[in-house]
Amino acid sequence: MKRLLRIFLPALAFVAGTGIAAAQWVQRTYSLQPGWNAVFLDVLPEPAECDLLFAGLPVESVWDFNPSVDSPQFVQDPSTLIPGAPGWLTWFPPASPSAGVGNLFILRDARPYLIKLAEGAAPVNWTVTGRPSLRKLTWRPGGVNFVGFRAGDTGPTFQSLFAGEAGLVGQPVYTLTAGGAWQQLANLATARPESGRAYWVRCASPAQRTATFEVDAGSRAGLEFSGPTSELTLRLRNTSTGARSLSL
Repeated sequence: MKRLLRIFLPALAFVAGTGIAAAQWVQRTYSLQPGWNAVFLDVLPEPAECDLLFAGLPVESVWDFNPSVDSPQFVQDPSTLIPGAPGWLTWFPPASPSAGVGNLFILRDARPYLIKLAEGAAPVNWTVTGRPSLRKLTWRPGGVNFVGFRAGDTGPTFQSLFAGEAGLVGQPVYTLTAGGAWQQLANLATARPESGRAYWVRCASPAQRTATFEVDAGSRAGLEFSGPTSELTLRLRNTSTGARSLSL
């Protein structure tokens, strides 16, 4: 049986009187390779402006898929993308000749991005400082979704992650190869979502599953103790098909 757990955490567990504790600032480091990179940003970046986030890096462009467009665009080869393509927002460095046609200015939390590093560049580490985010993934049925997952080193396989979710079970999952092309994963029973990596996933019908555990703190910013607040509620829900153990 799936269980909904309610846990009450006293404010004493946090830095009293500071509103948001300093420990909530985290850093994420992404290894960017020459060519195309599919990145899932799971923090709310600070600063959020693209010009600042990519300053000093040999990044040629950043692409943000906009799922509000009625016709999602699954692009097998990212190199065929052009600025203004339906469903995409794009950032170019200020010195780029294409900077004037860019329409992506900030990065958001819990979002997948395509990041193009110069072909002749050496691999670089892109470090982002921000706040953890609990923003939920919204699946769009009837097409492919550009998504990422919050995963640990030994997280579930895609098969386990999607078990019991009719719209996702057995649906193809695509990963970006080193050559810059999207390739369908051959075996979802062994392949696992990687932290910080974005995928295309087909969703056949309405779905809710984003993890084997769902965390609800009432806000995507998490638990925030401020003023007279001494008690907040954190809800954990086991969405998998089996019993799970959780340590806090």
